[in-house]
Amino acid sequence: MPTDYNKLCKFQIKVTMNYYTKHWWFLSSSNLQHNDHPPVWIKAQLGGEHDLSAEQMKFITQLYQHSVAPSTISDIMTKMVGKEFSLDFTSNLGRKVTETIDTANGITADMSSAQKTLECLRL
Repeated sequence: MPTDYNKLCKFQIKVTMNYYTKHWWFLSSSNLQHNDHPPVWIKAQLGGEHDLSAEQMKFITQLYQHSVAPSTISDIMTKMVGKEFSLDFTSNLGRKVTETIDTANGITADMSSAQKTLECLRL
């Protein structure tokens, strides 16, 4: 299949090293301009909070309240929404959900573990 070289990205980084000082230098003939890239597939984009509806957020909250593992939640959300949800995203989201629930129950971040336990027992 022939390639039209006029439509390829011209991005090039050219470097050279000074033999004596061992310093690397960018050459002025480098081209840092990007163009003519194909669009990224929707399936290849990572999912985020903006991809979740209010009902899906409630569902995630329920999953965290029932101690479902973040990796399982990530898999479930990937299948539901159609975008990949990283484990980091679901772990951070779980931390936010837990902090929100704790705050609603009167548990603050500056409480000791014992104080948090006593507060949970009062509920």
